[in-house]
Amino acid sequence: MCENTREKKDVLQTIYQELKESGIPLFIWGAGSMSVEVENCLKEQGIPVEGFFINVGKEKAHMIPREQNIYLLEEVADKYESINVVMGHGHFEKRNLLKAYPFIKKVYIIPNPYPQYRIEGIEAYWTEHKGEIESAMNYLDDDISREALKAYFKVKETNDIHYMLEKDFCIGDMFNFDKLELTDTENYLDVGAWTGDTISGFLQKVSNRYQSIAAIEPDPDSVRILGEKIKEKVNITLFPCGVGKENGVLYLKNGNSQSAYASEESDNQTDTIKIEIKTLDELFENKNVSLIKIGIPFLFLDVLKGCKDVIRRNKPRFIINVAADNGMKVFDTIRWIDNLNPDYKMALRFDFPMPTRLHLYVY
Repeated sequence: MCENTREKKDVLQTIYQELKESGIPLFIWGAGSMSVEVENCLKEQGIPVEGFFINVGKEKAHMIPREQNIYLLEEVADKYESINVVMGHGHFEKRNLLKAYPFIKKVYIIPNPYPQYRIEGIEAYWTEHKGEIESAMNYLDDDISREALKAYFKVKETNDIHYMLEKDFCIGDMFNFDKLELTDTENYLDVGAWTGDTISGFLQKVSNRYQSIAAIEPDPDSVRILGEKIKEKVNITLFPCGVGKENGVLYLKNGNSQSAYASEESDNQTDTIKIEIKTLDELFENKNVSLIKIGIPFLFLDVLKGCKDVIRRNKPRFIINVAADNGMKVFDTIRWIDNLNPDYKMALRFDFPMPTRLHLYVY
């Protein structure tokens, strides 16, 4: 379900009720995986959708495979006198742009449509784990980190994204955290490289000067796209596999999308792919690693457990997306890192005001 607590239900039910009573055609902004999840939330409430629209040329969009009801914004404006719009949490700046169009009556945001990122029973969770949460917060290096963590759970609890807007803990880009102190001699390891978006961000931050880059990505379609992007670049190695706490296999779901994630179980979905899993200790034995980005939902702690030797030998800095599961892995990860190396400092930041974009910085 798209609402899990009393407060979340109040906020979302207000949105749903307004949409049901409006009598105006409803469109979803976007044509990627998030728009599909938004549509699923609306379907749960029995709210029909007229179609999807995008602001850019269709050839540039990460579109869902059903172009028959995907429009350009200009096409919708020509066809409809008045519409409502629902969007996910990906691009808040688009909301302000859309408000400038007179035919768009109202723009609604569903902050967390992805089911794999929802926390069930968050009120009980806070009560049961209060001591653990407060203890873990003491490991964080600054008050901004503690505010980021509070905002993360507040949005989970209320579905009100305003707890994240215009805050110091939103830094605009995952590589903007100044205590990373990036240099032109980085040996950068990108775990969950997808089609190269975070590699591009890293290259821009270091002005294309680096020692080496290793990209780990198990999804075959993403590997193909990424391979084309990096084939002209030097000292970039692509590893077409997954990583975890031990060698084995996992099952990739929702492949070739930003909502992809790996699971220990196959549910016989047509888009589930069996992937080989290795450890970072095996892949990077006796190799220099200075910075590791981990962007793997649910399994980020498993990745860390599979690179103890890399950590002990290199003491690399980390950027870890910890915004998944029931929230406990945020604290489990913080404690695990401190137990392995208490000399590390840790901080939390969002690179964008989205509940799925909470990153743990280890330095």
